[in-house]
Amino acid sequence: MVVPRAFDQPLVSDTRGTSQRVIAFAQDYFAHWSEANDQALSYFNSIYALSVVFYGASVNRAEIMKQKLAYAERWPLRIYTLKPGTVAAPCADDGSTCTVGGVVEWDCRSPTRKVHSIGTANFSLTVSFASGMPQVTGESGSVIGRETLPQ
Repeated sequence: MVVPRAFDQPLVSDTRGTSQRVIAFAQDYFAHWSEANDQALSYFNSIYALSVVFYGASVNRAEIMKQKLAYAERWPLRIYTLKPGTVAAPCADDGSTCTVGGVVEWDCRSPTRKVHSIGTANFSLTVSFASGMPQVTGESGSVIGRETLPQ
């Protein structure tokens, strides 16, 4: 499992290209989503733009956070891992925006509901570097396969 960086720690050194920066950002994104709810939600609140194209609709950050909170409470134990060899991050010529996508594997559990879910999904994050710090301005994805098991 990838250990997420602290909020104020740089994603990568300036010697790497923008594509590598956004791939590192995606690794951090899923590593943080694997943390305890308070930590994960604090991180997400810091990286989403005020308005995001979220699964095809323009949604404000507060609504995204509401959805993330509901999911985190439903699945309090989460492990997300990027599937090696699936991640790509094409960027705009000026490097101001990149779209990172690939396949993520999950293993989520809810001890109170006694349910365990594993699966894979396609993901896509549009990341803007316009403010100097990466901000998610778009998010989408689709489930490839899942299995829900009793715990």
